[in-house]
Amino acid sequence: MSLSAYAIGKWLKLSEEELKELTLSAILADAGKASVPKEILMKKGFLTEQELSEMKKHVQYSYDMLDNYPISKKVKDAIRYHHEREDGSGYPEGLKGDKIPYYAKIIAVADVYTALTSKRPQREKLTPFEALKIMERDFMDKLDVTILTEFLKRIAENYIGNPVKLNDDTIGEIVFLSVHKLSRPVIRTTQGDKLIDLGNKENAKLEIVEFL
Repeated sequence: MSLSAYAIGKWLKLSEEELKELTLSAILADAGKASVPKEILMKKGFLTEQELSEMKKHVQYSYDMLDNYPISKKVKDAIRYHHEREDGSGYPEGLKGDKIPYYAKIIAVADVYTALTSKRPQREKLTPFEALKIMERDFMDKLDVTILTEFLKRIAENYIGNPVKLNDDTIGEIVFLSVHKLSRPVIRTTQGDKLIDLGNKENAKLEIVEFL
């Protein structure tokens, strides 16, 4: 997550000092999970309401761990509030919009992407474009839209020229991205040099399942 947060900070043209603070915040953001029972962290399947409540306490645990260290308030606030959401649906305080610290907004985007593309006890990791699709669909009103849009664009651009396999076993290469559907690129097939636009309705059932 810290690498993604750093990359976002660079794309947003943060200063070197701000990048240091942001990266430190991201590194320490989930340190409090060490105080969450392992059986909750590693549970396969949905958490109970009580377990979810305990899991959410990790942000406060992380924050409290830094009490005796000379760390800036900006860093501490980023750690405490990186699970807040723009629409007020996050935690620990249900902050909205401008009430959420800027570093926390950046880390929130990095955290969601990292969670989606990492293996979890209850599921396998998603491909980058599966993650982008979910973030486009489900998080535009929950994460800062300016930060999220820049992140999605930059991540998708990194995969231009990358060979991929589709769920119908077609092998091809990503050749073009639409700003309106970053998660649905245009693929040039290896055999036949055919272009497949995943953004077209007729290709709705096709998905990138593997990066080669």
